[in-house]
Amino acid sequence: MKKITNELELALQAIAEQKTINRAKLLFMQQLKYNESQAHRTLQKQAMDQKVSLAEMAGLVIKASGSK
Repeated sequence: MKKITNELELALQAIAEQKTINRAKLLFMQQLKYNESQAHRTLQKQAMDQKVSLAEMAGLVIKASGSK
């Protein structure tokens, strides 16, 4: 039972991270007129440059934009 609970928590975390990433990509697409692949690549590059995860960078982008 504990293993299933842990797997569920990991799955929920992955879903939340993906939602954050998608939100940040959408901001790039709306504000900078990027297509999805350009937005994703920009987010990846920023994450690599800052040495943080993609989800962390996405959160920073969202925070900087003033969105919730």
